[in-house]
Amino acid sequence: MKTISVIFSIFIALFLAQFAQAQDFHHYEEGLTIFDENGKHGFINIEGKIVVPAIYDDASFFKNDFAVVKKSGKFGFIDKSGKEITTFQYDTAFSFSKGLAACVLNNKYGFINKEGKVVIDYQYDEILSPFNENEEANGVLSILKAR
Repeated sequence: MKTISVIFSIFIALFLAQFAQAQDFHHYEEGLTIFDENGKHGFINIEGKIVVPAIYDDASFFKNDFAVVKKSGKFGFIDKSGKEITTFQYDTAFSFSKGLAACVLNNKYGFINKEGKVVIDYQYDEILSPFNENEEANGVLSILKAR
């Protein structure tokens, strides 16, 4: 009985491995997923159509209609059509939440809105707790002011 169980488990594992290769599984966020081509990243839709060409050094999944992408060592934001909504100037950047995205410029934190405009100047050394959509924060953000 144990032998049959082992053989059945091996058969299932081989079948699932072939199925996974055939399906080329991807994780999709907001209808798009990241794909790699020649060491660069872009986005495709669920039908496999390239929506944003693979021109970025790094990319995060779309969240709240925008993705953080990296080009030439700096971060910026794109929309789902691939339009760059900011210049690539940030040392690092975080996804939008509650209409704002935290960005680091010259080692200082600040915030931009979805139009790419600075709404909180780059003056903070650290963010203690950014907006979190999974918690009831009522739009409160804890930050430490620069010294």
